[in-house]
Amino acid sequence: MGKHHEAEQGRAVGSGGRGAAMRRTKRRRPGLEGLEERALLSGGVTEYPLSTYVQVQGITSGPDGSGGQALWVTETLGAGQLAKFSTSGTLENTYAVGSLPNAITSAPASSTVPHGALFFTQFSPSGSAGIGSIGRLDPATGSYTSVSLGNGVQATAITYDPADGLIWFTQYNASNDTSNALGYIDPSASTPTVHTVPFSSDQGATPRPQGITYNAKDGQLWFTDAGTNQLGSYNPQTGQFNSTALVLPNASSNPVPLAITTDSQGHLWFTESSILAIGEYDPSSGTWNKYTPAGLFTNTSDFVSITTGPDGWIYFTVGGSGPSLIDAFNPATITSANDIITTTAPTPHADVYGITSGPTTDNRIWFTESNGGTGNNAGNGAIGVMNLVSPTPSPTPSPTPSPTPSPTPSPTPSPTPSPTPSPTPSPTPSPTPTTTPSPTPPPSPTIIGEQTQMVYLRHNHRGRPIGKPDVAITLTFSAPMQVSSIASTSDYQIAWTSFRFVRTRVAFVNPRGRTQFRMIRTRVPVYHPVPIVSVTPESNSAVTIETSTFANRFRQGGQLTITSPSAIQSLQGAGLGAPYTFVISPRASGISPA
Repeated sequence: MGKHHEAEQGRAVGSGGRGAAMRRTKRRRPGLEGLEERALLSGGVTEYPLSTYVQVQGITSGPDGSGGQALWVTETLGAGQLAKFSTSGTLENTYAVGSLPNAITSAPASSTVPHGALFFTQFSPSGSAGIGSIGRLDPATGSYTSVSLGNGVQATAITYDPADGLIWFTQYNASNDTSNALGYIDPSASTPTVHTVPFSSDQGATPRPQGITYNAKDGQLWFTDAGTNQLGSYNPQTGQFNSTALVLPNASSNPVPLAITTDSQGHLWFTESSILAIGEYDPSSGTWNKYTPAGLFTNTSDFVSITTGPDGWIYFTVGGSGPSLIDAFNPATITSANDIITTTAPTPHADVYGITSGPTTDNRIWFTESNGGTGNNAGNGAIGVMNLVSPTPSPTPSPTPSPTPSPTPSPTPSPTPSPTPSPTPSPTPSPTPTTTPSPTPPPSPTIIGEQTQMVYLRHNHRGRPIGKPDVAITLTFSAPMQVSSIASTSDYQIAWTSFRFVRTRVAFVNPRGRTQFRMIRTRVPVYHPVPIVSVTPESNSAVTIETSTFANRFRQGGQLTITSPSAIQSLQGAGLGAPYTFVISPRASGISPA
């Protein structure tokens, strides 16, 4: 455990990010590496490239110094600095803050912090031998200060506790167990206070506090311990850590929990970095769950940061040298990894890193790309923004108020009238039956976008594709779909086209009125089905169908057929509308409805 952990040094956990000592050294597996060249599928992501050779990692929304909100990013390559962006993606300013800023959070404006402040972790370029610190930036003046945590200490994650207004962080020291601790800083003061983590393990591992989050349900700070594969909690009111060890059920497989967040029910959600899984812990019942998304490869992928979106969904980033993904799921309804929706970043190999909710008025998810891609884009960082993937709930109609009955007036006594002969009563007409209107069926979704893509399965040591690309096809739907209904391989059929000539005997009448026969050659298409490797929902409105067939097989074209359109349903339960067949252009250069 110790040797494995020490080999992972390099990057830090943000507020829901990965640990300072958690950058794994990976070897590329020859052969299949997943959909590394997929284009943007959901249409909901926008990238804003930064300057050349600027790597960005942590990101948070926070005060802009003038009463508004902005996006704040840590830049780690070269001279360390913080960068401020507007919600339109415009770089507004940069601030020099010393070496290697990483995880970042913000404190709102208050009587003791008039303009609010940005707090972030830092560690020296010399790594674990350097001096860790907590940096602070005043967004109104740009003034920067830092507080040292001691020689050899690495600060990893950082978060704001709205209950007591303190900034909490995790730290560790490979050579001094008493420095493996939770700490806090009062924004109005400058001296940190630390509490040594009292954890131990039957494997003899050393505690390595990593991610940290505040849980509004129980008022405690929860954190991951990557060294002992535990979750921990700290109660600021009592000053006590959890008394019962919360060791992960799969601790023997060394899952290395890193980033952590909480949902509206107080459940803890965390990344298990070494096995590429998402863990769940319910403090009220003591139950654990684990979800392992399909289609990821341990030698190239890395779960990095996790956050709770403004819609209550959980969002996490998949970085490393493999596919760059932003995944999301609804914590209230998830039952398996199939409920996780994947969106691919537009730039391949971008190494998606930090993630956060935007300002309240923005209502989107923002993320950083540490690397920016391969080739000429290598090392060129970027920030990105994604629209929420969860469907917007329909508003609940207000109940129609019942009318208030008028008071019945008291009867006025009247004189007794003379008896009048009673008229013969008319027959009472039968009431006309009211016809109940039939409910309007939900509209059928249609396919509003389609494209073919070349998927390179191999790359050289520089990240450039080699070999022949396979063909994948992406379909975009007009409405949010049931994710499970668009992911069935049996509902799709892809075929390449060849042609053969058929000789047909045709009768005709010559000018003399006699019947004669002639042989006519007709060019007839023949369709050859190709294997479908996987059907991957990229969001609840887009799906990728990957084949194992080279593009040159489609030199004369082909077709995609949806064999079970009624099974592909929207969230309202309506089956797919026409068309059901699409024409693949020669050499798979495009696709269009038949």
